[in-house]
Amino acid sequence: MRPGKVDLLFEKVIPAYAYAAFEISRGDYFDVVDEEGKQVGDMVCFNRHEYEEKLSCAYSNVMNKKWLLTEGDSLYTNSARKMLTIVEDTVKVHYSGGGFCSDEYNYAVFGARGTRNCFDNLKLSLEPYGITPGQLSHDSCFNIFMNVVYESDGSLILREPLSRSGDCISFRAEMDCLVGISCCPQHRSPCNAFNPTSLRIKVYRS
Repeated sequence: MRPGKVDLLFEKVIPAYAYAAFEISRGDYFDVVDEEGKQVGDMVCFNRHEYEEKLSCAYSNVMNKKWLLTEGDSLYTNSARKMLTIVEDTVKVHYSGGGFCSDEYNYAVFGARGTRNCFDNLKLSLEPYGITPGQLSHDSCFNIFMNVVYESDGSLILREPLSRSGDCISFRAEMDCLVGISCCPQHRSPCNAFNPTSLRIKVYRS
């Protein structure tokens, strides 16, 4: 659990369809809060001192020996090192399979070009830190509040998030990190209940 006495270092509301990035130091905490409910946040994370080391959903699943990651579990890097630990989680359903929507995805699935997407949002959020598009990988994206259901026949179904207004997930940084978050702009699927809304980010130091 996050310590009860903490100092708020940073707070930002990410509007619907928008994005944010921030740095966090080892031992600090951050919350991702669903402001209105049923909103997904696509999160990527890099070692602040070595961008080639970044979040890996594949290693996170393998190291935790499960794919449904929640309170008490850690997210690992592509070097199999602990990066973030989930210290509080009011929803307990997120997608750790990796991936983000893109212009190519929107065209292939919905026939739409030139619309907002998480790849572009993450690219724009991290450009000021020198992150290039080629450094954004699907494996490095943890989909906060995304509700993907695996069926017994091997199929998977994307359903509306279970999060309600005020629900949150809280992380403790296990290394100095650079975090990028896209307030997922997907309005053509149940991903955000067909209605993208806002997220709130809070960064704390214990």
